Amino acid sequence: MLFFGAANIVNFFKPGTIPTIVPNDLERRAVNYMRSFGGGTSYPAVVFVGTLVGLHNFPCACTGGIYMTFLGLISSSPFFLQYLLAYNAVFVAPLVAILLLCSSKAVVLRFREWRQTNESRVKLFLGVLMMVGAAIILGLLITGMVQ
Repeated sequence: MLFFGAANIVNFFKPGTIPTIVPNDLERRAVNYMRSFGGGTSYPAVVFVGTLVGLHNFPCACTGGIYMTFLGLISSSPFFLQYLLAYNAVFVAPLVAILLLCSSKAVVLRFREWRQTNESRVKLFLGVLMMVGAAIILGLLITGMVQ
């Protein structure tokens, strides 16, 4: 979380200084693979492409660092499974809402336009947010409030 937060902040001021994503040729490979399996309608194609997309997006500030940090925090808890299920339920609910919103072509087009004009500022905000979150977690670990 610290690494990706710092990388987003540094890359805001000096773009491209720290690579934080897997090369974009994974997108091309995923599309080609889906086309080779009947337009992506088979289960193997969906699983494979989902794995590629997951690997491509894992370092993203919004999922990878935070998820791994959370798993580290709850790993020694006797309530590990309950915490993991609760976290994933909270994590999946917004994704379902986004899926419903994105079923409208007009919404998708407006979002793409907004994203293109605000992408660097969003990454800076997420980088600062991740650094603050990491500092809080480290502070709790150092003071012994979380084990």
